[in-house]
Amino acid sequence: MSHPTRILKVAAVLAVTALLARAQTTDVAALAATLVWAQPEEGHRVLGELLKRGAPALKELTALVQAPGQGEDAVARSALNGLALATGSGAAEGERALVSAALLDALQQPADPEVHAFFIAQLNSWVAMRRCRCWLPV
Repeated sequence: MSHPTRILKVAAVLAVTALLARAQTTDVAALAATLVWAQPEEGHRVLGELLKRGAPALKELTALVQAPGQGEDAVARSALNGLALATGSGAAEGERALVSAALLDALQQPADPEVHAFFIAQLNSWVAMRRCRCWLPV
């Protein structure tokens, strides 16, 4: 990627982030979309904002996950994976309960088996992290 292209992408991320900071009513998909190019610190802030918005925001994210070939859902998958990883530590019990409840609720909804497999993989990530003791900060 050329230097001017990187500068444009960083400028776009900063602009979107500034707009999101000003608008508390920003929809969940737009907020999650900022994770794609986020720096780690900004990514943690966005994940924190999604967690602050609670169960309705997480339900909206899980509803955005689609079966392969049915549409673009990388933003939702990335956000849910980030939330699963960020809440994997023992210190994030409340947040982990919130995310796991959303994933378990999503498993109760009719969906393609591959969509359900994605939700199960996010739940299993906590088991894997506990085995290797690799925690990410929230």
